Amino acid sequence: FERRKPGYSERVGMLRLGLLARGLKLPRGLIAHHTPAFCSFGSLPHEELRSDVKLLGKALGSVIRATPGSGEDTFRTVEALRSLAKDWRGSEGGDEKLRELIALSSSLDPKSIREVSRAFAHFLALANAAESHHRIRRLRERQLEVEAGSGNSGGQPAALNSVKGSVQALLAGQGKFGAVAASPEEIFEALSTQCVEIVLTAHPTEVNRRAVIRKHRRIDEILTSLDRPNLLAWERKEQEDALTRQVEALWFTDEIRRDKPTPVKEATQGLDILESSLWQSVPAYLRRVDADLLETPGIGKRLPPDAAPVKFSSWMGGDRDGNPNVTASVTKEVSRLSRLRGAELAKHELRQVALLLTVDASKATPELLALVPKEHAGTPVPYVKVLEHLAARLDATTNMLEAGHLKPQARSVEAVEAGSKGQPLVSTEELVGCLLTAHASLCKHGLATLADGMLRDLIRQVKCFGLCLLPLDVRNESVRHSEALDAITKLLGHGRYLEWDEETRMAWLLKELNDPRPLLPKRLGSEGYAALGPMFTPAVCDVLETFDLIAEMPTDGLGAYVISMAQTPSDVLAVRLLQKEAGVEKPMRVAPLFETLQDLENSTAVMKTLWQLPWYQGDTGSTQEVMLGYSDSAKDAGRIAAAWAQYRAQELLVAAAKEHGVDLNLFHGKGGTASRGGDPSTFRAIAAQPPGTVSGRFRITEQGEIITQNYAHPDMAARHLNVYTAALLYEKFLPSEPRKPLPQYRALMDAMSETSCAAYRKVVREDARFIPYFRSATPELEIAALNVGSRPAKRRPTGGVETLRAIPWVFAWTQTRLNLTAWLGMGPALGGLDQAQRDVLKEMHRTWPWFGALVDVVDMVMAKTEPAIAANYDAQLVEPKDQQALGKELRQEQALTRKELLSLRGYTRPQEENDMLQRGLKVRNPYVDPLNVLQAEVLKRLRAGQFKGSDEKAHLEDALAITINGVANGQKNTG
Repeated sequence: FERRKPGYSERVGMLRLGLLARGLKLPRGLIAHHTPAFCSFGSLPHEELRSDVKLLGKALGSVIRATPGSGEDTFRTVEALRSLAKDWRGSEGGDEKLRELIALSSSLDPKSIREVSRAFAHFLALANAAESHHRIRRLRERQLEVEAGSGNSGGQPAALNSVKGSVQALLAGQGKFGAVAASPEEIFEALSTQCVEIVLTAHPTEVNRRAVIRKHRRIDEILTSLDRPNLLAWERKEQEDALTRQVEALWFTDEIRRDKPTPVKEATQGLDILESSLWQSVPAYLRRVDADLLETPGIGKRLPPDAAPVKFSSWMGGDRDGNPNVTASVTKEVSRLSRLRGAELAKHELRQVALLLTVDASKATPELLALVPKEHAGTPVPYVKVLEHLAARLDATTNMLEAGHLKPQARSVEAVEAGSKGQPLVSTEELVGCLLTAHASLCKHGLATLADGMLRDLIRQVKCFGLCLLPLDVRNESVRHSEALDAITKLLGHGRYLEWDEETRMAWLLKELNDPRPLLPKRLGSEGYAALGPMFTPAVCDVLETFDLIAEMPTDGLGAYVISMAQTPSDVLAVRLLQKEAGVEKPMRVAPLFETLQDLENSTAVMKTLWQLPWYQGDTGSTQEVMLGYSDSAKDAGRIAAAWAQYRAQELLVAAAKEHGVDLNLFHGKGGTASRGGDPSTFRAIAAQPPGTVSGRFRITEQGEIITQNYAHPDMAARHLNVYTAALLYEKFLPSEPRKPLPQYRALMDAMSETSCAAYRKVVREDARFIPYFRSATPELEIAALNVGSRPAKRRPTGGVETLRAIPWVFAWTQTRLNLTAWLGMGPALGGLDQAQRDVLKEMHRTWPWFGALVDVVDMVMAKTEPAIAANYDAQLVEPKDQQALGKELRQEQALTRKELLSLRGYTRPQEENDMLQRGLKVRNPYVDPLNVLQAEVLKRLRAGQFKGSDEKAHLEDALAITINGVANGQKNTG
C-alpha cells in the first residue's frame, strides 16, 4: 500500500475531462466506491486498488452467501468476527472485544470453524492478488512518469533501485549511500561482466496449492483487462462475470494439499514458473536495460548479446540434506525433465526465429555459410537452414531424453550422417556459438535491427538458462560423506574413518587423491554397493550412487556440490575424493556451507588450511565458492550474533582469499523472513554487504513463497531482475571506507553479540521449560505434518530444536504472531548499554548502512508482532504454570526490544515512517486476527480430543491447515 501522491485528485479530474472529450468513460478504479463491511479496504490510498479489492470481496461474499446450506450463516459469522477484531484494534471496547472474539470462536461447531476460516483465508489471498496486480500497475505508472519527465527538470527521476536510476546516480556522482561515481565506459563494462545467480530451492514455505496460484494468476489477467479505459459495457460485464467465475471456482476448490509432494513434483512446479514467466521475463528485462543504455550519454549502445547479468540454478531434486526422498534416481529424473523442457523451449524459439530470418545468401558471412548442413549447400536461405538444422538436432535431443538418456549414446559415424535428425544437441556452448555467428553475420551486412530482435532474445535465453534450463546443485550433509568413507576404509582394512582425527583424515585423503588406483571394484552385480558388506548401508549406497550419477550427467547441467554442516578441511576433500572415485571427468566445484555460529567463526581457518595445499590450489584453479548459512546460524545463536558472525566471516574470507591468490565467490543461503536473513529491500541488502565481498558477483537462494511472489508474474519477475542488476552495478562503485564499520562500532557489535547470544541460548538451550512450551504454544508439531514440502521437518528423526529445520522453527513463531526468532536476545543486548554505548549505537544506526538495514528489518518484524494474540495461544494451549510464566517473560522481552528499537529510531511506533506497511497492517489485521483466534481454538480441541466422531475431527484438521495458510498469506511470509 502506498501513499497517494499530491495532486492525485487533480490528475484524475484532468483524465476524466480528457476521456470524456473523446467520448470515453473514466477507467474502473478511478471512481470512489462505498465499500461494504466484508470487503472494507476503505482506507487504501489508491482508488484503483480499493476498487479491485471491493470487486473481489463482493464476488467472494456473493459466492459464500449463495453456498447451499450454511452460506448465509458463514457470511454473518465472518462479519461478526471481523467487526470484533476491528473494534479491538480501534478505540472501541479495548481488550473486551478480543475476549468477545475468543468467546464467539469457541462457540462455533467444527464445520462452521472450517467454513469461516476458509472465508477469511480466501479474502486475504484475493487481497494479495489485488496488491500484486496494483504493484505492477504502479510500476508502469512510475515508468510513464519518468518517461514524461525525461529532459524536464520537473520530471520524475528514475528510482535508484532500477538500472536507469543507478546509472543516472553513478554518472551524476551522487547517491543514497554516499558520493559515488563512474564513467560511462566503467558502467558499460560492469553491466557486461557482472552476474547474479539465483538458486531456486524446494524449501517448504509455499503454502498455496498450484491450482490456487493458477487461479490467482487468471484473476490478475482479468484485472488487467478491466484496466483498459476503452472497454465497452458488455465487455466489462463479460470480464466481471469471468472474475466471479474464478472466485467461485476458488471457493469450491480444495485448497488443502492432501498428499505430500514428491521431489520430482516440486521440481516440476519450479520448471512451470520458469516456462510460464522467467523464460520471457529475462529477455524482456534485458531489452529494458538496453533501452536505458541506448538513451545514456556516453554509452549509447546495447549490452553484448551474450552478456548474462542473471543466471538461474536449482536445488530442486538435488538437495538431499536430511531428505531421504531425494535419491540418485530422483536427481536423474529431475535433470532429464529439466533438459527436456529446455530442449522444447529452445526448439520452439529456433523455429520462430527461422520464420523471421528468411534473408538470402548474399547477406551471409562465410562463417554462417559454413554452418549450413551439407545437404543444403547453396541454399538461398542459409539462416533458415542453419536454424532448422539446430531445431532438428533438438528433436533428436528430445527423443534421447524421452528414451531416458541424459547424454548421446554411442553411434557409428555412418548412422549419424544417415540420420535425418542428426546428432542430439546437448552443448549450450555449441548452440550459443551458432547463434552468435548468425547475429554477427547479420550485423556485418547492415541488418543489426533484425539481429537485435528475436535472435538476440534467444541468445540471452540460452546464455541465462542453458539447454539444461536449470543447472542442478547437489547438497548433502558432511556426516553422510564421512559415513561413506568409513565404509570404504573398513572394507579396505585401513581402519575407521569416523574414528580418525583431522590430521589422519587429511593425510589419507591427500594420499588417495594423488593415487590413480580406485578404492572400490567397478563391476558390481544387481545388488550394487550393498553387495560389498553390511557397512554399505542404504544411506552409504545412496551417497555413492549419487556420485556415480554425477559422473554420468552432462557437465553443463551441474552447478556446485554444497556440503551442509561443513566444519573441517577434510569435509571438502572428502567430496573431492568421492568424485574421483566415481570417475567424474570434470569435477563439480565444492562449496562448503558454514551454518552454525562456531562454524562461521572457524570458516576462515578451514579455508586457509585448504588454500595452503598446493594440490588443492592446482585442483581448483585457485577458484572457490563458499556458502554462508543465515538460517541455522540464527537458530543457533539468535539474530544479532548470527548477523555479525556472517558479516565478519565474509570480511575474513575475502581477505584470506586475496592473501592466497584465490578468486572467491560467496553464496548466500538466505530465506524470505528476517529470521533467515531476508530483507524486503533487495537493493539495500546488497548495497549494505561488507565492502569488497560482492564486486559484481552474487549467488543467493530463493525459495517457496518468495519464488512465487517474485517470479510467477512476468512483469514482476522482470522488475525484480532489474533490481538485482541495479544493485550489483551500484554496489560495485560504492566507496569502501564510508561503509566500513569504525573500531568503536566493531567493539560494540562484539559486546552486543556476546550478550544477545547468551540471552538467546539461556532461553532456547538452558531453560528446561522452553521446549515443552514451544511445542505447546505454537503449531510446530502440526506444521511438521502439513504437506508443504517433500522433506521432513528434521534433519534426523531424533533430537530437539537443534535438529529441527530452520523453516518450521521460524514458521511456528510466525503463526502465533510472536515472531520470537527475529528478536530474541536483542532486548537484553540493547537494554544493557550505558549512555556512551548508546551514543555509539545511534551513530552506527545513522551512518553504517549494514546496521541500519538490520535494525529496520527487525523493526519491521516488531510492526507485525502482536503479543496479545500470542498470549491467547498460551491461554488456550499451555497448562503448566511455569510454562505460562515463560510465555509472559518472553512477551516482556519482546516489549523491551520494541522499546529499545523505538528509542534508537526516535519513533513512537514501529515502522512509523513506512506508510505503506502501516496501511497494509491496518487493513489486514481485522482479517488475520480472527484466523489466529480460530487456530488456537482448533489446536485446543484437536489436542484435547474435543470432537464427536471422525467427521468433526476431519473438519478441525482442515480448519487448522486453512488457518495456517491464511495467517501465512496475511503476514505474507512463512519460514
